[in-house]
Amino acid sequence: MASSDWNHYEPHEITTEKDMRAIDPVLRLDEDSFFDVIERYDVSACGYGAIATAIIAAKRLGVKNVVLLRHATSGDTSGYTLETVGYASIAFYL
Repeated sequence: MASSDWNHYEPHEITTEKDMRAIDPVLRLDEDSFFDVIERYDVSACGYGAIATAIIAAKRLGVKNVVLLRHATSGDTSGYTLETVGYASIAFYL
């Protein structure tokens, strides 16, 4: 298990776009592309190391299925969409 917020303190649309760019390589179990997206698009996920570690561990454990269960931003719950934080639940399973 890994835990991290995703992008921080940008408008809902930007946070959602950046988060989904970073989530895509997680779903493909591609830590190199994940790091590339984090850097290239300035995604401010605070636990990107933990996320990359989860990807690497999942591959070593033989995980073949990765599913995005839910993505949302703080704006989805608070209604304040000018400065949001992204959150995602991602399941790794055999």
